[in-house]
Amino acid sequence: MSSDSPAGFHDSGAVSLQARRWRICSQDASAMPGVTARQVHIFKVEQRLDRDRPLSDDGRRALLELIDNHRRQVQGEAAVLAERIQRLKRRATPHRLGAIDGAVESAPSITTSDSAVCFLLDALETVGLQRRDRIDQALWSDLEELIPSGKVFDFTSGGPEEDNLIRRCLFWGVVLRLPTLEGDPPQDTADCLAWCGYACHDRGRARSASQWWSDHADRMAGRPGRELDRRLLGLPAEGRITVEAVKAAYKAAAREAHPDLGGSAEQMTAIIQAKERLIQGLGL
Repeated sequence: MSSDSPAGFHDSGAVSLQARRWRICSQDASAMPGVTARQVHIFKVEQRLDRDRPLSDDGRRALLELIDNHRRQVQGEAAVLAERIQRLKRRATPHRLGAIDGAVESAPSITTSDSAVCFLLDALETVGLQRRDRIDQALWSDLEELIPSGKVFDFTSGGPEEDNLIRRCLFWGVVLRLPTLEGDPPQDTADCLAWCGYACHDRGRARSASQWWSDHADRMAGRPGRELDRRLLGLPAEGRITVEAVKAAYKAAAREAHPDLGGSAEQMTAIIQAKERLIQGLGL
């Protein structure tokens, strides 16, 4: 093509090519109920398939299997989340909430508002709440809707505003972690914060860069990092966990991953290995 061809010619040619490829994707999708042209397009790009040709029979089967596996994964994650929320509601009894409220009363003297805020925000997604970068009034409403009995605890008076914020964030941060904790909250503030993994959480934020490198090195060597192992079992990415919590999470994940229940041998092997690595990491 000559160098003096109009620029618009190239633009119109590219548009025409994209439109033709999209029509092919739409035709592919029409032959597979429930599949969209966008899914076909993404599949072809990721698999580096010829976008100027319709999918082969093998390509269609591979795409359908990929979509089915993703649906199973989403359903499994939803089931794990639902069970975690139910355990939270069972664990968040008025007695335990009162004990947590009493334990965090003197927390402002031993921690900062920044740490307390991060402690709460980092736990939101573990119970299906939207991740936030800051505290707002809507957050308190979401928390009280999740655990209505938490409404009786007033953190708007009785001290400096920053101290009230620390108590409120720690209270809800501990409450949201109840599904992974065993027993009742210790009454002593320091013991309660240790019980819920607050100290480990705080140190973990300080060493996040080195932990990232450790997990990165694991991935480069073909070994899953601790964060991935926790995610496979539906456990929080950070914070203290117990052997009992790992085993309970494994049982929930196994119900979705077992080949006889719609999972696969590969999924089952992955969560078994994740459970073993996490328990081994706890020194047991």
